[in-house]
Amino acid sequence: MGKSKGMSKTQGPLGFSDMDLEGMLVEGFNEIGTQAVIYNYPYYPVHLEKHGYSKDVDWVQYEIKVPNEIPDKVKRISELVQKKYDLKILNFKKSKRDIALC
Repeated sequence: MGKSKGMSKTQGPLGFSDMDLEGMLVEGFNEIGTQAVIYNYPYYPVHLEKHGYSKDVDWVQYEIKVPNEIPDKVKRISELVQKKYDLKILNFKKSKRDIALC
């Protein structure tokens, strides 16, 4: 339809606003999304390729596993940085007073 009206390219899938995610999942369908991530069924990209569409760019998403305990090396570096720059760790209880301290 677009070609018949003089269009030479299309872009998408797009979100509803420019703050929404754009694009399509092309692999990793067996993984569970842990945040607001793009999801579509595996046949979507295959279907679009069959109709002559091709991808322009790859967006890569990684899962970062956080250890249960902070490694000793990280603790030592943290202590050095805190001491050098006179930094203090604040513990918050989500009260307005705590936030005002920042």
